Amino acid sequence: MNHEIVEMLKKDNLIDGLMMHMRIDGANPPKKEELISMMQSYDVPIYITELTVDLTNVNGTQEERFLKQAEIYKTIMKAAIESGVTKSFVMWGIGDSANWLETDVGKPHADPTIYDDNLQRRPAYYALLAAMSNSR
Repeated sequence: MNHEIVEMLKKDNLIDGLMMHMRIDGANPPKKEELISMMQSYDVPIYITELTVDLTNVNGTQEERFLKQAEIYKTIMKAAIESGVTKSFVMWGIGDSANWLETDVGKPHADPTIYDDNLQRRPAYYALLAAMSNSR
């Protein structure tokens, strides 16, 4: 969202937070510092929604791809916590087989969630736990 629009809405008390749909390309993930700066720049509470990390364009073995995804999820969680403005952290879908990238877009190798098709935890699940427990 444009900063000018947010400022205009804040001036008229028409906004009290901003939802950020985070659909991340695993081959081009954001840096933690950039995320923190961007989240803080709006000067309103941030609500992360629909977070997915699409691995379609990520090369390597399946293990390497999942480890990269884990780092990306961890980075986003750390940024959310360290920003001091993030109030919610919501991922899109539980398990890849129910995720919009695989069901609606037809990307069978997107592997975007922290659970596989059989709802088994991936490294990203544990990376999120680590990011949350290290923040205390």
